[in-house]
Amino acid sequence: MIICVDLDSTLLKNDLSLSDYSLNVLNKCQNNGHLIVINTARNYDRTIKIAKLINADYFICNAGSQIFDRDSNLIYNEPVPKGITSKVVNYVIGLCEILSLQTEKILYTNIDREKSDRVLFKEDDSYEYNAYKILCYNLKEDISKYLDEFGLEYVNYENSKWGRISYKPLNKLFGIKKVLEKLNLHLSDVIYFGDDVGDISCIESCGTGVAVENALPCVKEVSDFVCDSNENDGVAKFLAMKFNIE
Repeated sequence: MIICVDLDSTLLKNDLSLSDYSLNVLNKCQNNGHLIVINTARNYDRTIKIAKLINADYFICNAGSQIFDRDSNLIYNEPVPKGITSKVVNYVIGLCEILSLQTEKILYTNIDREKSDRVLFKEDDSYEYNAYKILCYNLKEDISKYLDEFGLEYVNYENSKWGRISYKPLNKLFGIKKVLEKLNLHLSDVIYFGDDVGDISCIESCGTGVAVENALPCVKEVSDFVCDSNENDGVAKFLAMKFNIE
């Protein structure tokens, strides 16, 4: 069985920690032959510490754009090439209040925000970066026709003014499918845990889809089960019950 889990607000507590109880349950699941796969919108640098902590067999980053095995070997990589990124950002940056661009190592932005890990674009920036996602806040017009030219799409986050530009096939479900291809397994072999809109297609498509109690209502509606919240070790409690782990 593949145990595939989102990180923020799903496996991790609100302070981004992981309890000893959750670590113990995940370890026992692996000892019983189950594989652990992380599926997150985080980049590699913000994922690797957790991946090592739980000894994840695979971790999917940037919402399907990058996939690594447990030894951090890159097994899939699909950024938006810098030439296309430059054209898109130059077109879109005047249509939104905030634009951020995730490269392999750095999250760039056009707004100086205190206590942020983002790096400001240069004044004369050409925006020629290989981008794993382009984030827009308060986009003022429909850009779908423009993005079609490059095979890109804009996805608005639920109940938010934020949205993401990335390649059309790339999302969390795409990432799971790539891992399953490598393992010669099927979606029916996956238990998926999530909390947000980006998890919906995975919850709907996998053999067992589980929403944490703190998930958005639209995520709970499509899930097979709702477990306890991230603050109360919901993922671990569900796994312990399903696999009779004490």
